[in-house]
Amino acid sequence: MLYCALCLNRHQDTMKQQQHSLPNGEWHTQAPNLVESFNPAIVLALMSQYDNAHEALYELVDNALDYSMGQKLQVRVDLLDSVIAVENIGGRGMGPEELADFVSWGRQSKRDREAIGLYGQGAKSAAAYLGRGYRVLCKRAGCVQWYCIEDPDIIGKSAPRDFGVLKPLMPGLLPSDLKSVPESVGAVRIEILEPRSELALAPETLRKEMGRVYGRCLGDGRVKLAVCGQPVEPFDAPMDKDAVAIAQLCAEAKGLRMHGWCGKLDRDRCTGKPPEPGLALFWRGRRIVEGTWFGMNRFQKGSLASFYGELTVEGCTPNLKKAAFIEQGSTNWANLGREILRQAEPVLDALRGTGDPQKITQWDRRLARTVQQELATTLQEMLDREIVWDIGP
Repeated sequence: MLYCALCLNRHQDTMKQQQHSLPNGEWHTQAPNLVESFNPAIVLALMSQYDNAHEALYELVDNALDYSMGQKLQVRVDLLDSVIAVENIGGRGMGPEELADFVSWGRQSKRDREAIGLYGQGAKSAAAYLGRGYRVLCKRAGCVQWYCIEDPDIIGKSAPRDFGVLKPLMPGLLPSDLKSVPESVGAVRIEILEPRSELALAPETLRKEMGRVYGRCLGDGRVKLAVCGQPVEPFDAPMDKDAVAIAQLCAEAKGLRMHGWCGKLDRDRCTGKPPEPGLALFWRGRRIVEGTWFGMNRFQKGSLASFYGELTVEGCTPNLKKAAFIEQGSTNWANLGREILRQAEPVLDALRGTGDPQKITQWDRRLARTVQQELATTLQEMLDREIVWDIGP
């Protein structure tokens, strides 16, 4: 059920559609229904972009960061059996106009080119990937009215959903933890209904991964993140500065710019899975790419597994999945990469010259055991089925 009220002057063309002629030639206007713009093919295409549930959850956090309006945000993720909830307090929030955009698949309002959620489809596709339906409770900054929309079956319906005339949410229906939100502050709570059972989200793992993806945003105080009530700590790469000095990196090429640093990662001091060797690329404080080498063959020596750095990228645009930049493959990107690698040569040479074998971490040992067990199982199944290859003389 939906409890909202649309602004009557949202767009001139919308208003004309809602005007009705009276016998005496006068005009009156009525509040329009909120009807979803829906195409099953678009929904399935947007859902297919995600490789895992973490990527989908990041989209919901990205939306909050895009509309922070310079305010400090509090974002909370709760993982329950019957619902996954992502709640953010602070920033612009959402009102009737934003809800109209939210339910429009394949169409978006004008966005800041520097917004993380540049394409305006992430929250909807994330909800479709994570569960069967969704519920949104929200208010816009500067307003006292709360609104709620619910779609219990995102892709199972045969026609676009008509949410009806939007009315403000009755105060008694607002969850108790949202009643204390100040009028000046925006808030959005997105609940994923009937989460997919195969997601297998682990709170501790999600906290660590969010600390890597949003580490810079957490570090500068822009946002406070919590998963199941426990705070997310920013990832701070442990570097072996005594062995190899940190190198500063900065390059520009026709509007594109990268700046940051690189050095030798102390893999033994990493808790959990170490970051991918190579350069991690950040955009607006959010990690987009990990393990970039700009075309260099990193498998020359095992010691290069300790090469790690972080770069801020400016003047580029992430792809829809936020796993790469659309400029990758361009001449400018290649020129930028060559210059970055040239500046990183002191670190690369130092690592090549150590002659030290790659240090094996506990994570590496666990991964090796898992692979060994899977290979043993597969070979045994082949023997049981008497599968034999004729590889010739």
